[in-house]
Amino acid sequence: MERRIYTQAIKTVLGIFAAVMAVASVSCSAIYSLDQLQGAWWSNFKNPTADFAIAGNLVWLDSDSRYHPCRIEGDRLVFDLSGGQGLVVHKIVSIEDDALLLEHVLTNTRMLYRRIKPKP
Repeated sequence: MERRIYTQAIKTVLGIFAAVMAVASVSCSAIYSLDQLQGAWWSNFKNPTADFAIAGNLVWLDSDSRYHPCRIEGDRLVFDLSGGQGLVVHKIVSIEDDALLLEHVLTNTRMLYRRIKPKP
């Protein structure tokens, strides 16, 4: 009888621990929106054009000089390229003021982008 009570208590404690960890992991993941990413982003300010620019739910890419649909999925920035090129997915590592750190989900390479805000 005593052994059964301890077994049940251990299961209850483990269940509570698992629930707390699940809530903590969900609450720790940042929530991003396209509103935070609006504007042009450069990896190198010496380049005459930005690497990409987000306007509404579209992204303009310097690589092909075209607009493509884009969206946020959790902590992922997703570009939906046309012409059968598929999706390009980057994890948003951080956004601080005018600095955006992205990590490519397939290669794990990180790139820092900066935005220049227009002067008021």
